[in-house]
Amino acid sequence: MYDHTVTSGFLIEKTFARMCREFLNRLKHFRPDLVNKSFYSWPRTDVPPEQMPKQYRGLQREPIQGWMEELRGSGVVEPTEQELEASLFLTELERADKADHDFIFALPDAQALLQMIPPPLEREIIWARRMDAGDEPPRETELLGYEPSGFLTPCCESALADWMFFNYGSIPDEDGSKLREYHEKLNRWGLFDSPVDAERYLGAFLSFVPADREWHRYNNYITEVRVVEGT
Repeated sequence: MYDHTVTSGFLIEKTFARMCREFLNRLKHFRPDLVNKSFYSWPRTDVPPEQMPKQYRGLQREPIQGWMEELRGSGVVEPTEQELEASLFLTELERADKADHDFIFALPDAQALLQMIPPPLEREIIWARRMDAGDEPPRETELLGYEPSGFLTPCCESALADWMFFNYGSIPDEDGSKLREYHEKLNRWGLFDSPVDAERYLGAFLSFVPADREWHRYNNYITEVRVVEGT
């Protein structure tokens, strides 16, 4: 099982609108046959993200990663020029033990990082915790919901996001109906309103996904997701 020891912290996530735009661009290139398929809450070219009934705000939104210039040209994913300063700052925080695996421990540090990104700003600060750890949420946050997550950056794979929002056809579900009852329970932020529903969904999801898929190779945690007020 792949795992690490971070159990809570702040992440600087892409907005749902940005995720939709980038997902559709990749889908057009790699799987044009899936564009505008009416599966769950997959983004569509004819529906603006802000008009979608469920707008995913969980962990699987490619949070900002730390960066070292020594990696330039090595083949790894490099930060955009717009977000370079923020990524370099995140590495400084990790070296100072103020962050770990892209999770930032103090809100002022997360806010300082966000301010380093020039407009257009398509990021937001969330705070997340593994429910098994019992860490106390910061007072400056408000609840968005719950999801099953590997809680492992940089991908932050979510069994919810990967199936219901940003799937590239890697998991067979010909008509988008096999987990429809769980999709209907999602709130406006594309998350469950209770940890129990998230747990039940994870069980149903894993029972359907073939045993040789990566979802069976790492730990999945029920995760609470909160947003910083005013962001």
